[in-house]
Amino acid sequence: MEGLVISCGGSEARLFPLLGGAVGHWRWNGIDILRPASPGVGAGAGAEAMAGFPLLPYAGFLGNAELPGFGRLAPGAAPARPGLDGIGWQRPWAVTAAAADSVELMLRHGADRHWPFDFLAVMRFSLASDTLSTTLALTNLDARPMPAGAGFYSVFPIDAFTRFDSDWRGVWELGDDPLPARYHPVVRPAPRLALGWGVNSCFTGWRRAASLAYASHRVTVRAGSGCHYLQCRQSGPAHPEIVLAPVSHAPNAHQMRVPANHGLRQLDTGMRFIVSMSINVEAFT
Repeated sequence: MEGLVISCGGSEARLFPLLGGAVGHWRWNGIDILRPASPGVGAGAGAEAMAGFPLLPYAGFLGNAELPGFGRLAPGAAPARPGLDGIGWQRPWAVTAAAADSVELMLRHGADRHWPFDFLAVMRFSLASDTLSTTLALTNLDARPMPAGAGFYSVFPIDAFTRFDSDWRGVWELGDDPLPARYHPVVRPAPRLALGWGVNSCFTGWRRAASLAYASHRVTVRAGSGCHYLQCRQSGPAHPEIVLAPVSHAPNAHQMRVPANHGLRQLDTGMRFIVSMSINVEAFT
C-alpha cells in the first residue's frame, strides 16, 4: 500500500487514509521526525504499525471495553486489545480534499457493536517546511448525547542523547491493565534523557507543549486547547522510541466517578468537538 504523499520544501509526509487515517512517516531534510512505519505495512499490518494515528471517539483504554449504560463493546481490528484508543484508527477514511501540502479525510460511523453512536469525523493534515499540523473535528450525528474524547498518537525515534522536556501538574500511573492505578500531583518536572525512561503514564494539567532535543535539532509537540492530558510510553533502553499522545481525557474516564472532571466531553446531537496538534522541528545553529 503506497499511501498518499504531501510535501513542502524539504519536508515530506506519507499518509495512509485506508489504514485508519494513519501517518506512515514524516521526514524533514532527510531526517525521520516520526519513527517510520514498520516494514510490515502493506502486508497485513494496521495503523498500530504506523508513525501516528488519530484517537477517537475516545483515547486510551476503556476498562474491560465496558461503556457505562451500553455494556461491553465488540472487539475491533485488534481483538487482543478491546477498548483501546477508540475506533478511528481501525476504519478506512475517505479523502475529501487534497493539495500538494495538505489533505482532508472523512470518517462517517454508523452506530454498531463497536461504538453505539453515529458520528462524523473530519481530519486535516497540513505540512509546512518545518511543521506538520493536524486538526480533528468530531460531530455527534446520533439522536442521543454521546460521550466523546479524541487525541493523536505519535511515535518518535530517540537515541542515547535525546532529552525530553515538558510541564504538567499531576500524573496517573497506569497499571498492567493498563488503567489508571495511582494519581499524585507533581511539581514541574526537570528535563530528562528519554531513552530508558521506562514510563507508561498519563500526565494531567499538561501545559500543551513537549519537546525532544536531539544533537542537531529540536522537535516540539504542541496541542490545542482541547488536549490537557499527555500520554507517554517509553519501554526502556532496548526500545529507541517514545510515544507522545496529546489527548482530551484520562484513560478510562468513562468509568470514573465524574467523567467530566477527567476531560470527557458529552456532545449533544449536532455538537462538534475539535482537537489539534502541531509538530515543529528547528535546527540547532
